[in-house]
Amino acid sequence: MKEIKNNIYMLKYIWGIRKSYIIITLILGIIGSASPVIMNLMIKEALDIFTFSENFNNFLRLLILYSSYSLILSIFSNYYNTIYSRFLIEDINEKILDDLYNKSRQIDLLEYDNHEFYNKYNFVLSNALDKAYNSVNIFSNLIAGLFGIGFLITLILTIDPVMVIFALVASIINFIINLKQSKLSYQIEKEINPSYRKINYVGRIYYLKEFAKDLRITKVHRPLSDLYKKGKKGIVDVVKTRGKTQVFYSSLQNIIQIGAMAGIMVYLSKSLMNNNLTAGEFAAVFNSYSQLSGNIERILGFFPQLYKNSLYIEDFKEFLEYENEDFEEKIQLKDYKEIELSHVYFSYEANKEILKDINIKIRKGEKIALVGKNGAGKSTIANIIQGYFQPTKGEIYLNNIAYKKYDKDSISKKIGSLAQDFKTYSLTILENIFMDSKENISKTEIEDAKKVLKDLGLKEKIEKLPKALDTNITSELEEGVNFSGGELQKIALARVLIKDYELIILDEPSSALDAYSEKEIFEKILNKYSNESIILISHKLANVINVDRIYYIEDGQIVEEGSHKDLMDLGGYYKELFEIQAKNYIKSESRN
Repeated sequence: MKEIKNNIYMLKYIWGIRKSYIIITLILGIIGSASPVIMNLMIKEALDIFTFSENFNNFLRLLILYSSYSLILSIFSNYYNTIYSRFLIEDINEKILDDLYNKSRQIDLLEYDNHEFYNKYNFVLSNALDKAYNSVNIFSNLIAGLFGIGFLITLILTIDPVMVIFALVASIINFIINLKQSKLSYQIEKEINPSYRKINYVGRIYYLKEFAKDLRITKVHRPLSDLYKKGKKGIVDVVKTRGKTQVFYSSLQNIIQIGAMAGIMVYLSKSLMNNNLTAGEFAAVFNSYSQLSGNIERILGFFPQLYKNSLYIEDFKEFLEYENEDFEEKIQLKDYKEIELSHVYFSYEANKEILKDINIKIRKGEKIALVGKNGAGKSTIANIIQGYFQPTKGEIYLNNIAYKKYDKDSISKKIGSLAQDFKTYSLTILENIFMDSKENISKTEIEDAKKVLKDLGLKEKIEKLPKALDTNITSELEEGVNFSGGELQKIALARVLIKDYELIILDEPSSALDAYSEKEIFEKILNKYSNESIILISHKLANVINVDRIYYIEDGQIVEEGSHKDLMDLGGYYKELFEIQAKNYIKSESRN
């Protein structure tokens, strides 16, 4: 049965992380299931004592037993739930999220543009932790419920066996309703999730500092408000469509529960009037019936819960078992010799090609540039070279071997990049440079970082900070320093310059820098990587005149290639754009 297999899969998964969490949860459930029986016996003895003046010692023994039992159980439960379980849960949470985040690093970036996939991905991340613990709780409740049923049935059978039949019939009907409700609840959450994404996105925009200026000086809050309303409307529409069915099922359950309780009350009252039950037995059986019904419903509810949780786990499994063929082979890249794009085509959507028949070969030590207008496809070529996207047609070869056969980590040690949309994190400067934990950064590497920052003109400012390289970038999470856009770009550039890459890809690496800093940075890059390969993407053609070969991209095709001199002599797209930029630069200088 798929539902059971999926939940057992999750139990095994948690067992492999912290088996003690499952064991203790189960033990506490079983021990706790005996509490109602002891309490009911104590009530029976107390009432019978007052009714028949029976021996007070039986009641006293039960009271001492119940009090001692409850005290020990509560102390242990409080310690476990307040302290120990938190440690276990955090370990489990860390492992689950670590596995999910590691898997997300392997997913083809194109999947993020797939609306259906991204909704599922978001759904898994949002529900993974809760649903993992649900599997433990479902099975724990099942076993504890079985023990509780055994205890309660034993007590009821000694007083009035007919009551067991009442409990079974009412619980079976509730089970059927629960099964339908579980399926409906899952469908509602699935349908509501895209709307919650809209609402959460708007909330995130208002929370993040990077959007604060636009929110204050523009009217962007209006379309954001509209987006929030769309999300709200989506939720309301789902509730309107599905809510009536939910109300019907809930009302039907209430009718059955109230009707069954009234019938039991009439039956027991007549037995009491006919002296077939004592007052103590009446109270004990009535309480036991309610508790037995609850346990039976909990047991029968095991299947709807199992079914509902299985649907979530299926998504979780599917995500963790996602396979990207780029990661199947594990050839290690030892030395970079050349990379070649052979007749490469690429499209995000069917019948809409972004790249068309791209042929580029970059040998060790060569410096090339990709230039052209915005949207021509330059950054897409860079993404394909880095393995983020797979060509729709054509092939990429690394040292004459298909690129996808290499291990990703070994490639990342040889090929580095800085994208124009680089990101910095609310971590220390050092962690932002090495993109790693400080404990993994050696003293030699720290000294290297200081040299690179000196070359980039940041060393003096950073040394004046109280925590120097251990200062946080931004104060979002803890005390830190806010850097300018140009300074952040230099920190991001340090990520590349600190490594001994054999091929680096620089996509507009100086967009936030002034002209003087820009010229200086480009000279440092060319000096640093004089023997290595460089792919430079730039809108400013003055930055690329000294490279070995320039590719001019127009509408996803290479329309011109050659050195700066070759292309100027050709008198085509490149020359026209170069001369326009030169004239604009001269005008700008004259105004200044």
